[in-house]
Amino acid sequence: DFIKRIKDNGRKVVYEADDDYFNIPPWNQVAYRSYQHVRQNIEKILKASDAITVTTKHLADQYSKYNPRTYVLPNSLDIAEIDSTPINTEIVSITDGYGSKISHSEYLDRTKDLLRVGYYGSATHVGDLKLLVRPLGIFLREKDASFTFVGNLPQDLRLAIPKDKLFTVYPTTIDKYI
Repeated sequence: DFIKRIKDNGRKVVYEADDDYFNIPPWNQVAYRSYQHVRQNIEKILKASDAITVTTKHLADQYSKYNPRTYVLPNSLDIAEIDSTPINTEIVSITDGYGSKISHSEYLDRTKDLLRVGYYGSATHVGDLKLLVRPLGIFLREKDASFTFVGNLPQDLRLAIPKDKLFTVYPTTIDKYI
């Protein structure tokens, strides 16, 4: 038992989580199947930990069932820590809502006076994004805003967003840049 070995060496174990591993929706198939296999191990680790930190009260309610020493440490962002170094525009491909490839400078020009809403998530979060499609479509139609999706935007989601306000960013082949 690795936690026992850690504690035997006088160390404390703090488990951190920003996901609700115990209520993964079945539509998130990869995560759902993975966590079903490791759930018992997660429960053992939670019970053996000296403390658990989570990012929301909802998560604290879930995790405190396994360990009463569960604390909320909200997500935060220190704006001073953001790296404002311009991106290497040679390693991304930008497409507008009409399917036309555009340059990074054209993207910046077309969105300079708009509020930019962005989404970056793996395929395991498509179900999350589907929850936002309708309200996001309404918001984009009513506001001076654009939506930038990093990755491969599913076709059904693409149809709900106004074409003149949609941009997708794809990493290109980056072998030569690594």
